[in-house]
Amino acid sequence: MDKLLYLLPALACPIGMGACMWMMMRPRRRRQAPQPGQLTAQDAEIASLRAEIDQLRAAGGALLAARTGTRGEDHPARGSDRANRPARPRSWL
Repeated sequence: MDKLLYLLPALACPIGMGACMWMMMRPRRRRQAPQPGQLTAQDAEIASLRAEIDQLRAAGGALLAARTGTRGEDHPARGSDRANRPARPRSWL
């Protein structure tokens, strides 16, 4: 009986792993898909957030142009000349 108590935790791990794998392999019940032209609430929120990002990028580019006298794409901080820069040596390799 004492040996069974020692064996129980050792068996619990593979049995639990098998149960987890079985649960992940089961087909999930999916919600009904929205109609092709219909946006979900999540899609509408994503669209509004993308529009806000575009507005912020435009405002940041205008601010950068006002400060530096260049367009945002031409400024080195924006990475336009990143391809022309030599690669830094990797000292940790």
